[in-house]
Amino acid sequence: MDIDNTRNCPKCDSDSKVREIVYGLVDLGMNKNTFFILTIIFFFNCQGKSQEDLFPKYEFRSFDNLVEEEVIFTPYSIKIPKDFKKFNKENLDVLKNQIENDSESYFRKELVNGFSDTSNTAFMISIIKQNDVLEKLNQNFINYLESINSRVNRTQYSINSTKVVQYQIKNTMNNIGYTNLKIFIINRDFHNYMLDFIIMDRNFNNKLSSIESSLSTLTRNKKR
Repeated sequence: MDIDNTRNCPKCDSDSKVREIVYGLVDLGMNKNTFFILTIIFFFNCQGKSQEDLFPKYEFRSFDNLVEEEVIFTPYSIKIPKDFKKFNKENLDVLKNQIENDSESYFRKELVNGFSDTSNTAFMISIIKQNDVLEKLNQNFINYLESINSRVNRTQYSINSTKVVQYQIKNTMNNIGYTNLKIFIINRDFHNYMLDFIIMDRNFNNKLSSIESSLSTLTRNKKR
């Protein structure tokens, strides 16, 4: 059963403000679409496993024609999905202020960059301003996510030798279903990052290939 998404806590209000900025004006008469689950969920027992086993290698589908501009966030880079444009400065500044001053947030973070397309799919890159991120991605974090969302799925894997932990989150805003792919890049000796893809459920099937193609380009750049 879905939880009641009534805005009755500071965190719910905070998240709603961010989503409204990301999505802009939406059609309130839009039907809620069926939740489509990513088929990349891994089932494993963490006890006694090596680091390689804990983060099994995963190769996403990759289509060069679905990605374009490369974005660098040291020491990583990724190509964004085709037709995504940077948030305008006004919206980016509002988002940065909302995210970085959110006292209810589980992690301290700073928005690095944000992009969106004409279907209101958004992609954001944030730096996590804490060093013990992997240790904090535990059951307490899942409980936190489940308290403000209707569904949460967790998995972890490696992309091009980069370790990531992914949460696929389902929720609604103004009776419109959306999915948030929240991907933590684990990098103990430098900055940890969080990638957020926010997709309306009605667009999810059509956007999945471009999102996978984008994720397939996530690379840790070699030191020069």
